[in-house]
Amino acid sequence: MPPFLLIMSIKKILYHAQFLHLDEEELVEDSAKHKSLFLRDLKHHCSENNILFETEGDEEGEQEKGGSKVNPPCTLFENKGVKKLYRALALKFHPDKNPGDSEAERIFKELSRAQDECDLVNLLSIAADQGVDELIEEIEPFIQQSLDEKDSKIKQLKNNLFYQYYYMSEEQRKKCINEVAAPYKNKD
Repeated sequence: MPPFLLIMSIKKILYHAQFLHLDEEELVEDSAKHKSLFLRDLKHHCSENNILFETEGDEEGEQEKGGSKVNPPCTLFENKGVKKLYRALALKFHPDKNPGDSEAERIFKELSRAQDECDLVNLLSIAADQGVDELIEEIEPFIQQSLDEKDSKIKQLKNNLFYQYYYMSEEQRKKCINEVAAPYKNKD
């Protein structure tokens, strides 16, 4: 592949990876915000009307470990192309292979941080700087697939009760809360 086309390909992948990373964060934040508003209103309605209504305590995908919340492992680095790229760079810059090289140690720490935080943009930036071109090309189909999955998740979210509730008028919200709480009224 000519160098110019390769540079354009890397820029395109970096752009998509950035979108993928930001979109994932926004999706998680929005769904949590929508759900918390709905549950807050539902609890308030139930307490005002003496209705016993239990809701799940923990957010989905989180576990309690020693009093702190732990996020589920990230799937971004489970893709074969991303794994291969990460391993190739990690081996190249491992402190054991580069004793006394502070630059290699710095890059290795950045790679480890990128893996821990599932930061594909940072990983691809390091890879582009190091000229690991053939491995970067392997990631392009994965990014497109991930973007398609994000679109699908956004569509699911928009069909979700919490999302719809968030954008309802005050009158519609009251009606919705009454309908959800209705089966629990006058229960012993």
